[in-house]
Amino acid sequence: MSQLPDHFRVFKPQEVAAAIRMLPESTLRKMAREGKIPFHLGPKNSVWFTLDDIEEILRTFHQPVRTNESLEQLVGDSQEVNPFRTTSRSSSTRRIRAKA
Repeated sequence: MSQLPDHFRVFKPQEVAAAIRMLPESTLRKMAREGKIPFHLGPKNSVWFTLDDIEEILRTFHQPVRTNESLEQLVGDSQEVNPFRTTSRSSSTRRIRAKA
């Protein structure tokens, strides 16, 4: 299999499904109105997303976005900042509550 293009993103279906389930229906409808996604709620509640939409959703919920980087790049310099990895939503919430 040939190497995937640099812009290609690989998402675990569970991550995408979990992030989408957290979005309110009003947000999905707003995205559809803005032309970001073809969207309809039918008998099967179908929702269609582009890769950009999925990436935005995952970033919104602080999910790591996995790229097709080689193992060497992923293991590489442990001090390197990964812009896609942020603290989890729950740990941020705990820190805020602890300050109050």
